[in-house]
Amino acid sequence: MPELTMDQINQIVHNFIVRDLNEFENWKIDRERPLTEQEIDRYFDNLDVCDFVIMEPVNSSDYTQFQHVAKDELKRIGLSLPTSSLSFKRLAWELTKAIQKVNRIKMDRLHGRYGDQYADPQYGSYLPMGEKKPKSKKPEVETTITMRKAVDKFTKHKVRTGAWNKGTIMDLNPKIELFLQVVGEKTLVSELTLPQVRRYANKVYSLSGKTTGSKITPKAIINHFSIIKALLTWLKGQGYGLRDGLKGVLVVEGKKRKHSSPIKAYTSQDLYKLFVESRWYAEDLINKRHPSKFWVPLLALFTGARLEEIAQLLTADIRQVEGIWCMDINNNLPPQAGKSKGLKKSVKTEAGERKIPLHPFLLDDLHFLDYVQGVDPNGRLWPELKLSTAKQKYSYAIGQWWSRLKKEAGFGNDKNFHSLRHTFTNCCKQSDIDRSKTKEVLGHEQQDITWGTYAEKYSVKILYADVISRIDFGVDLTSLKNSKFVKK
Repeated sequence: MPELTMDQINQIVHNFIVRDLNEFENWKIDRERPLTEQEIDRYFDNLDVCDFVIMEPVNSSDYTQFQHVAKDELKRIGLSLPTSSLSFKRLAWELTKAIQKVNRIKMDRLHGRYGDQYADPQYGSYLPMGEKKPKSKKPEVETTITMRKAVDKFTKHKVRTGAWNKGTIMDLNPKIELFLQVVGEKTLVSELTLPQVRRYANKVYSLSGKTTGSKITPKAIINHFSIIKALLTWLKGQGYGLRDGLKGVLVVEGKKRKHSSPIKAYTSQDLYKLFVESRWYAEDLINKRHPSKFWVPLLALFTGARLEEIAQLLTADIRQVEGIWCMDINNNLPPQAGKSKGLKKSVKTEAGERKIPLHPFLLDDLHFLDYVQGVDPNGRLWPELKLSTAKQKYSYAIGQWWSRLKKEAGFGNDKNFHSLRHTFTNCCKQSDIDRSKTKEVLGHEQQDITWGTYAEKYSVKILYADVISRIDFGVDLTSLKNSKFVKK
């Protein structure tokens, strides 16, 4: 089969860009109501995550992740090329760059910036034949905003989108204030320079550790740099005229990037030791006033949900959807529940808001719904879990309790409460459960742009049949039916 010419490749890529942007515009306008400011911010954050994911293959010239896009585009025009051919490789590479470009155009358009996207010389060849290339215009930027004002906007954005809460602000504010102290809070964002950021990096390196006389640890440096890099990324996306390349100095010298989490999943033997042999379960010594200590770990194990997601549940969040009992993780506070003093809920991302079907072991063997029906229908599912003033979380106390439990059972720092979520994920992987459906149950963003942005979520019937009902950890937990928290 003959090779494609560059003109043909450019035309295929042009058609892809136009079609994808048209779908994006149709999605924006074909709605029952306009997008709210919060929805815009959330979609922007989703696209920002996609941009980060795409950046690595673009920087390393790795087109292999998007070969399926090249195959789809060729199929549209009735062509097929071997993946080993130069034409296919070039098409896949051009589409990889185009996907990054389209993603950034969408980010601009979400904030009303409809500029001359195709005036970029790199994409000039994508213009339809006969159409003159528009004159390039300098992007409109707000060049008079100070770092202090920009940081305030950044913080409000994070709070508004649910990414930060009061506890997060208390933790991160000193790090941001240190940055402002070094670069100057009255410095204009558009005038922030590399030497200023480098001075900040050197300041962080010179900080003392928690132990008197010790140096700051690499992990602590990463914590400082991560929030400032997130700030700079957001400022760049807002069109404040931030210079390129400022994040390059915010790296930990000599620190190699880890490609996997140090937290490990529990094995079947581990689960037996924790839930059957542990005195907290086997000997049934949990105080009867604290049923959360019995149910919360089991819900985490059989749903893969995060500890705080479970700890903040309202009774009304356990409900039937499509005839299936689910755990509804959301930000909603019904009026009757909102009267409770200090009541709060927080879900970090849009993907985090989800409905997870409940496993049959929880419903049929342990009769979890009997517990649900025995608590205030207008209140919290675990009223004994109080909101921590310092952490602004309901899960703090039970997290500390689990740490003591697993330590008593002989486990080290590589296994903790979050390991239950890892255990669920590993079970899905070893059972060859569809990755996209697993991500949805876990509340992870879908990295595929079209799939994650336009497609609706899976129905709970599909998630139950294809994910939850297939979860089997290979351990016999039927002895838990004898617990005093399980109604006979």
